[in-house]
Amino acid sequence: MLLIKIYPEINWNIFTCRKTVPRGFWDSAENKRKFIEKIRRDFDIKSSEEWSRISREQIFKFRGAGVLSKTGNLRGVLRDVFPNQEWRDEKFMRRNKKARQRWLTLKISEIFENFEVIEDFKNTEISKKAGLSVEIDIFIPELKLGFEYQGEHHFEETQGRDLGLLRNKNSGM
Repeated sequence: MLLIKIYPEINWNIFTCRKTVPRGFWDSAENKRKFIEKIRRDFDIKSSEEWSRISREQIFKFRGAGVLSKTGNLRGVLRDVFPNQEWRDEKFMRRNKKARQRWLTLKISEIFENFEVIEDFKNTEISKKAGLSVEIDIFIPELKLGFEYQGEHHFEETQGRDLGLLRNKNSGM
């Protein structure tokens, strides 16, 4: 905090330049708002529904463990920051948030910025032929490039580290 006072012209990011935040930091409504704004920007959150796809682990990586312990969960922080917004409990309690898949989709969108990137792409043509519902986690139609993120993330917030790559030129995807 001393450096912040000595060099106020520098934009200090307290969430990345320290391991912990100062005592009482999360008592400030402004600090909670800045934290939520950083999460919103970094995860490209555009709607209230998308907040429910952020995992506790992702909040911890942004040095948010303290605010979660103070408010109970992300929904509690959001209620403090946006008290007039309705935050539906069932959305935040879902086990299949696909939080890591969402993060991967954002990163792939950054890499392939000039292409349409579709999350949870349902290929009706292949589904009809196979007689099954075929869904690709992340798909870039113009490149016929699909990413299938393997792991337990489809069902719960756990550490899934397997990343599969699917590229199928012959199927017409």
